[in-house]
Amino acid sequence: MDSLTQVVLGAAVGYAVASKHMGKKALLWGAFAGLLPDLDILPLAPFEDELLYLNHHRGFSHSLAFAIFGPLGIYGALKGLKKRWPNLNLAYAKRISWLFFWGISTHILLDCFTSWGTQVFWPHPYRMAFSSVFIIDPLYTIPLIISLVVAAFLTQHATRKKWVISALTISTLYLGWGLCAKAVVNHQFRTIFAAQEKEVIRFTSRPTAFNSILWSATAETEDGYYYAMVSLLDKRPQKGPLHFSPKNRPTSDAFSDKRSQLLLHFTKGFYSAEPLENGVLIHDLRYGFMGDPILNGPNYVFSYALTRDSTGKTIVTVRNPRPKNTGELLAQLWERLKGI
Repeated sequence: MDSLTQVVLGAAVGYAVASKHMGKKALLWGAFAGLLPDLDILPLAPFEDELLYLNHHRGFSHSLAFAIFGPLGIYGALKGLKKRWPNLNLAYAKRISWLFFWGISTHILLDCFTSWGTQVFWPHPYRMAFSSVFIIDPLYTIPLIISLVVAAFLTQHATRKKWVISALTISTLYLGWGLCAKAVVNHQFRTIFAAQEKEVIRFTSRPTAFNSILWSATAETEDGYYYAMVSLLDKRPQKGPLHFSPKNRPTSDAFSDKRSQLLLHFTKGFYSAEPLENGVLIHDLRYGFMGDPILNGPNYVFSYALTRDSTGKTIVTVRNPRPKNTGELLAQLWERLKGI
């Protein structure tokens, strides 16, 4: 999820587990704990290698290993400081470590609900992705923000905590709703592909921008990929049109090296390629398109240019230009959300 959501989730979780002894300070500690896993991008910045970012973001810092050993390391560091500051309260250090365990763990769990993929079992390369919530979803985040604003101004601890626990409950139920909605629309997608006689090898689905009502799916067949949309408000979803992307593959042996294959592996095989003057452009089809491709053609969410530098090294460059008509594209999704 976006960093704002992770910060407010961390603050709410921190207050829920540690406010009895830490008071409102638990909000600040929790906010930092919720942000901490996403700071994995900082060590990668000096390398200016976008493939390195793709490969390692949501890696170790988003794993069970980090959720366990990170807080233990914090406690060990605080315990070591007691020699210099004898008045340091080890009970307080334990509470901070416990808070960080929950802040990090809930960050990791929430990211698993998105489509990017989270390397929970690092160093194993498998990335867990339920693809049941959009990376920015106001219906998940707003209840948490409201509860934190209220908690920051109320004076009674019991009342503050009730607001925070209620918001966490609502947001958690919303995640459960997303999984249920995904099960429903996946059945609808199977109906669509069968009705239109598409022999689907596999398909992946996800909610469209900022909601959990309108969903899209990318289905792989022998000759290419079919893109479909289903709204929970649809009355006749099997009539929905499909957008086709050919199963183009890089033809140049120059892009069969390890770095190129790592990028293709990252797409989980849902990609289409087109030639560039000095390389290959890879479109990651797992995330669908911005807007409705039936109406305006494909506006890819993520594309990657593979080129060679003077030393022969493969350079990966993210190419995800944002169209000038973003408002129009969102309006298309809003109209489709209303159902057909």
